[in-house]
Amino acid sequence: MIALRRAFVLPGLIDSPIHLTGQQNPNSRLEEVTLSDADRAMAGARHAAAP
Repeated sequence: MIALRRAFVLPGLIDSPIHLTGQQNPNSRLEEVTLSDADRAMAGARHAAAP
């Protein structure tokens, strides 16, 4: 057990890059092997900024 009484915990923060860059679309499987890390970073920033 980990006592976090004096801490602030954000559930899902660890997985947020996956959720931001892993948006499903018809080309998702192809994009896994064709997009660079920079492409994924830009897509993640775009998805994070979307309303």
